[in-house]
Amino acid sequence: MWKNHRRTVLLTGLVTLLPMLPGALLWTRLPERMPTHWGLDGTVDGWSSRGFAVFGLPLLLLLMHLFCVFVSDRVDGAREQSVKVLRLLLWIIPAVSLLMGTMIYGEALGLSLPTARLGLLFVGLLLILIGNLLPKCRQNRAIGIRIRWTLEDEANWYATHRFAGRLWVAGGALLCLAVLLPVTVQPWVLLTVLLLLVGLPCFYSYRYAIRHSA
Repeated sequence: MWKNHRRTVLLTGLVTLLPMLPGALLWTRLPERMPTHWGLDGTVDGWSSRGFAVFGLPLLLLLMHLFCVFVSDRVDGAREQSVKVLRLLLWIIPAVSLLMGTMIYGEALGLSLPTARLGLLFVGLLLILIGNLLPKCRQNRAIGIRIRWTLEDEANWYATHRFAGRLWVAGGALLCLAVLLPVTVQPWVLLTVLLLLVGLPCFYSYRYAIRHSA
């Protein structure tokens, strides 16, 4: 599947490693103990060494990126996905790497970045992008809403993904608007939206299977 996208795989891999560059340039200005994890409220709750934050984390994300490429390339049905779906898959982890690099260096250098709002906005935009492409996702066992009823019935697959696509776009838009809410409220909005985005398509698929089982 990815043989026709080698340049994109290479480019996205390089982008994933891009946060190493400012880290190397700013090495002497960075503290030995670097923030690498945030709670839902945007508070730092995890720390790592400078070496891991600058070099280890991008390398770990690159391995995750390549693993996703490797696995999806070997699952039946994933090879026939539309070009837009494949491109989005390739850019998710690089985008995460750039966001994390911005948050890590910003926090380490004492910049007051609105990390909670940035994270929420990123998730919202990502959900909108995924929602727009879900109806174009072809039946397979690697990408999409892979539950019993969608995998057993192609019509169920496409109906569920059309429903989920509209739902995820709406959920993503809601999260983008939620950045205007107090930071203490945002985690509850995020958790509620994510639960609905996972649960409602599954329920819709089940109901579709029951209605069309006769």
